[in-house]
Amino acid sequence: MRARIPPPVFALTAGAVAWLLNRYVPVVRWVPADWSGWGWCVIALGAGIIATAMIQFRRAQTTIDPREPSKASALVRSGIFAVTRNPMYLGLSLVISGWCWRLAGASPWIVLPVFVAVVTELQIKVEEQALRRVFGDAYEAYLKEVPRWVGRTRRTRRAWPRAAGGQMWG
Repeated sequence: MRARIPPPVFALTAGAVAWLLNRYVPVVRWVPADWSGWGWCVIALGAGIIATAMIQFRRAQTTIDPREPSKASALVRSGIFAVTRNPMYLGLSLVISGWCWRLAGASPWIVLPVFVAVVTELQIKVEEQALRRVFGDAYEAYLKEVPRWVGRTRRTRRAWPRAAGGQMWG
């Protein structure tokens, strides 16, 4: 199976739907006008994560085209890829979050979980299948070590009880 739609198209569609919801189905304005500018910071953070991931892919001389994951020539596991297996999708999610914050209403936030679900099913799972075929056991080990979206890695989970005085959360 091959993903056909570039993920930025999903993100732009989500942004447009968020705007339409905010414009035509306003629920409540829950971000004060003085605070809506902080959405730009979230957008910048998301864009920075995307750029960092793209730079790492370029340095590893592997493809950044998510529609052709079977053409990957290197498994990048360091840097941002040690925190999340999908930094570009995480970045797009942050860009959408920042946009929803900028819009300041509650209704645009409906698009974020839909975006995450759609991109997970139609893009990430397809990529994971292709990368399993390309990188085999190395990719399987990476799947066990680093979370799909973001969170504590296996190494962090093992070290956490010592750092937290013997207690483990979550």
